[in-house]
Amino acid sequence: MFTSTFVKKLSISAVGAACLSLGAAGSAQAITLSPGGWNDFIFGDVGEVANPGTFDFTVPKQGGILKVTDAYSVGDVFDIFNLGTLLGGTSFVEQGESITGDPDKAYADSHYSSGRFVLAEGNYSISIKPSVSPAQIGKAYIRWDEAIIPTEPPTDNGVASVPEPSSVLSLLALGAIGIVSNLKRKLQIKAE
Repeated sequence: MFTSTFVKKLSISAVGAACLSLGAAGSAQAITLSPGGWNDFIFGDVGEVANPGTFDFTVPKQGGILKVTDAYSVGDVFDIFNLGTLLGGTSFVEQGESITGDPDKAYADSHYSSGRFVLAEGNYSISIKPSVSPAQIGKAYIRWDEAIIPTEPPTDNGVASVPEPSSVLSLLALGAIGIVSNLKRKLQIKAE
């Protein structure tokens, strides 16, 4: 238990030192994201925009998927914005003992806060603010992927769709009821 806590604190300290050195390097800027790969960001206290500021990209006609995941120490939660408008937040999680710097593992691990957002065609400028940040400093990841559209038409396996006999009989019975009802109404109108 002592070793686990010590390793966790050491990892948080290392991430903190890296964050401070990166944060001191310059002010927030925009990063252009390409689809298909994780990009890291450094965050601080609740409500502060994560560094590097914004992640800019253009989603094509078929749409895209945005993913955000916490990493390293468990317990951070994020609000995701596009051009200042809230898209949503990542999942709420309790603080815990898991430690990983691998974004794929963190995204798949329910102990880490993560979010998945469906994006329509258009230009995006994503900014991220922590809404929960127990250590008040950390590193997390963002990525976007193009939506996948099937490139081949469905294959014809030689099976044709044929209605069941009971369905056909039900439709015929319903039609007969309508015809009888209509004739009955006409006869009543003539009788009057």
